[in-house]
Amino acid sequence: MFTDRRPARHTAVDAGMAWWRITAYPDPALVDEVAAVFVQYTGGAAVEDPALVDAVGAARRAPDLVRPRGPAVTGYLAPGSRRRRRLLLAALAGLIPRRRVVTGFCHSSQWDEAWKKYYHAHRVGSRLVVVPAWETYAAPPGETVIRLDPGPAFGNGTHPTTELCLEFLEEVAPKGARVADVGTGSGILAIAAALCGARRVAAVDVDGTALAWAAQNAALNGVAGIVRFYRGAFLAPVRRRTFDLILANLTAVLLTRLAPEAAAALREGGMLVAGGIIAPRALDVREALVRAGLVVKGDRAGHGWVAVLAGRRER
Repeated sequence: MFTDRRPARHTAVDAGMAWWRITAYPDPALVDEVAAVFVQYTGGAAVEDPALVDAVGAARRAPDLVRPRGPAVTGYLAPGSRRRRRLLLAALAGLIPRRRVVTGFCHSSQWDEAWKKYYHAHRVGSRLVVVPAWETYAAPPGETVIRLDPGPAFGNGTHPTTELCLEFLEEVAPKGARVADVGTGSGILAIAAALCGARRVAAVDVDGTALAWAAQNAALNGVAGIVRFYRGAFLAPVRRRTFDLILANLTAVLLTRLAPEAAAALREGGMLVAGGIIAPRALDVREALVRAGLVVKGDRAGHGWVAVLAGRRER
């Protein structure tokens, strides 16, 4: 799953630097709450689901990546972040037993490069194709190619949460729209919106590292003049603006918090694509969207994840 990026709250990554790596192994029902704790204290989290790994055959291609049975939530902290690490561990202790939290060190180069050998061009929806920046790809007529180097940021297009959001994005066809992407990560959704015809895209993230990578990806795709990047939480950096479309690939917990803010920022007839929802929490998100004054238009599901499309009521 998403939920966001690694490492957080830094504008540059030193490949020779050893980062704190904290991994929690919660019960499936607690994944979303645990991920939200990681987002709060590290700026993001990576959630691995062995069932998903088995489903796509990655276990056969990359046995070294397989984790113990059950989901694992991982976050990274820079050296010297001892106080933040203590706060994170204390918060996790309120959710899961201490023996199910593992801490250690990881050189950034280990996760910067190792995953690339398993990441290749792949199609999403009817015409979107996500292509790694280091691969050559000859696109046939009718395809829209998103070239991407996610670096340490979340969002390479292969995870179901990202794919579901891209499918909805393709469906709503934001030509000429003003779009916001909350928790942009690698910038994949913001870039896809621009390539699909959006007039202007505001991409927001709490993580300076993610924003730096996302800006590079926007330039790589020729949309640097359309996508603008802002650092901050939710829609705070663009709070005086309104949007035709808001993209938010977060978690159920964060989406319930975002719902009132998103509803207020949508223009009449505007749409919200809410992704990153683990299936058991989908109802909670739908109810939060309705309480905020939005109308649920539909949802998409895959591999235990759900994305919801909601719209502002027309007067």
